[in-house]
Amino acid sequence: AAYQEVVHYTPLSVRGLFTPYFLANHFRENKSEASSQEGSLSPEQMMTQYYNEALDQYEKLLNKLGPISQAATVQNYKALTVASRGDWQGAVDLWTAIPHLFPKSPLGPISLLTAGEMSLHKLKDPDGAEKIFQAFIERYPEHYLTNNVYFRLGMVYFLEGKYPKARETFTTLLERLPEDVRDVASIRILIGRCYDQEKKWKLAQQEYEAVKRDFPETEASLKIPIMIGQHYLETGELAAAE
Repeated sequence: AAYQEVVHYTPLSVRGLFTPYFLANHFRENKSEASSQEGSLSPEQMMTQYYNEALDQYEKLLNKLGPISQAATVQNYKALTVASRGDWQGAVDLWTAIPHLFPKSPLGPISLLTAGEMSLHKLKDPDGAEKIFQAFIERYPEHYLTNNVYFRLGMVYFLEGKYPKARETFTTLLERLPEDVRDVASIRILIGRCYDQEKKWKLAQQEYEAVKRDFPETEASLKIPIMIGQHYLETGELAAAE
């Protein structure tokens, strides 16, 4: 009853927005408590009831608020609620819609980043993640998270074997980073690995040598002898590997 009063009287407060999501998950994680609350309902039925009530509450608020920035917070809670039931595609769709429906909301960038991560790790959809990360970069070119997204996009390309695209993305990121940032060493190593996978060993060596020269004490520099040895082993040049 106390929770329902919070939702009824202060629906847009922090507690009012959080409570429907909390209830939908609380009884999912505490099935024995759900059984003791409503004798006529099974734990699964009670969980479903609170889940549907949460979605209904968020939908009512979205319809009432319209396209204002505060409504983005409601949409985010709706996405979290949907995700809590394992509907990752539904959650991704809700998150990716936030920048379009509420363009002035500060939740836009983090929503896209979250959607991209969920597409990659939960949906196992690297193509979907690529599109979301590309949309982030296009929409928020100077956001403080943009370099992070460039890195994620480059890694998606790399893991998918799209080495020229990965190298281009890492090179763009390199141009955006200050020269004295130690992340530069790690990015140049990744560029070298791309060249190596593209069978452009001399260009890969140039990147590795640049890291050894400019960042000799970094962890990335210490990995270079191992990577060079691995390259020679893969190409059958055993003497060089030794």
